Amino acid sequence: MPGMPSCISSKPPLQKQVAEVIVKAVDGMFLLARIHLDSLRDKLRRKEVLKALESLPTGAEPLNIAYTEAIERIDSQRPGCRDLAKSALTWISIARRPLNTPELRHALAIELDETELGECNLPELENMLSYCEGLVVDEKSNIISPVHYTTQEYLDQVRHKWLPNSHKEAALSSLAYLSYDDFAEGACQSGSAFEHRLHKYILLDYCAKNWADHVPDALDEEVDGVALEFLEDDQRIANAVQVRMVTGYHFQRYSVKAPIKIGAVNIAAQFGLTKILSQLLDGGTEADVKDDLGSTPLSYAAEYGHKEAVELLMKHVDMNTDSTDEQGRTPVSWAARRGYVDVLKVLLNCPTVNANSKDDNGQRPISWSAHEDHRDVVDFLMTLDDVQIHAVDRRGNTALK
Repeated sequence: MPGMPSCISSKPPLQKQVAEVIVKAVDGMFLLARIHLDSLRDKLRRKEVLKALESLPTGAEPLNIAYTEAIERIDSQRPGCRDLAKSALTWISIARRPLNTPELRHALAIELDETELGECNLPELENMLSYCEGLVVDEKSNIISPVHYTTQEYLDQVRHKWLPNSHKEAALSSLAYLSYDDFAEGACQSGSAFEHRLHKYILLDYCAKNWADHVPDALDEEVDGVALEFLEDDQRIANAVQVRMVTGYHFQRYSVKAPIKIGAVNIAAQFGLTKILSQLLDGGTEADVKDDLGSTPLSYAAEYGHKEAVELLMKHVDMNTDSTDEQGRTPVSWAARRGYVDVLKVLLNCPTVNANSKDDNGQRPISWSAHEDHRDVVDFLMTLDDVQIHAVDRRGNTALK
């Protein structure tokens, strides 16, 4: 039994007893066996081991009991060990995608009051795994993840009490990472510089693409303020936009060109940050500003399905609801193509909005929704009297053909 205290590892009879008791208690559940073994690692005397074996949880909810005990062991660790474990579990359990080991180490090294990443602040993998008391595992794919799907479910259940500031921590950490001094000059101008930046700042891909997902979940005024300050930094926003919108950079051939000039109001609309969007508009920011692709905040809100942001923007009298981007697509076109019927209903509730707007390829909203197989959108559009069902595009196709 590797990793066990010497009172177990040096005594084969006790090892056998431990194995027999755990096998009986877990009834074939390997995960529970692993947690039980981890619970014995701090038992330094034979008497302590035997006492622990007598109280191994069984019954209807042995996993929850085992998880609760694991959390209690984490909380009883020295402050530094405890805090590292809780931060690791925060990132592992709420990240929008699995983080690989280098990404997680960078996430745990972020200091909110620093303007650069301290290499000497990167935690060691073995420490992270040890302090988490068996709740996470280092997969062969180099991903540290909850040891079982029930572990994730349990952490979700106890997060509001045990990790109450998890989204705030992730949001502020992501924004701090995106605000490092190295990004003050904005987007990279060459592929080699872009590759170097991504290699040096391993967590940049995650932060650029997911920072805004953590902001509304944080429900925190400090987070909103930091996010607003970040959105008003054109250069650092340009860096984040480049990482988010330059696709395929892991292939041999790609372009670093991206619509770098995207204003704060466009970003807020794109991510559905309605509260921040409202603050920007109340502060006098133009509601109908276009980016390098000709997209307006309303276009972004419609494309990404943010109904509340669409409703907010539609209230502004200076809003051009049929504004077209460089492909000739309107907000209605984007909502139809993406399949957001609720957004379409908000847009088309305005009598001046054109339900039959054509893009540069002659595609109308109903054509896009049919092409993408959004049947609920097609059904809704067909209930409108002014929708041209039989209109043809440049290829001579109709929406229903």
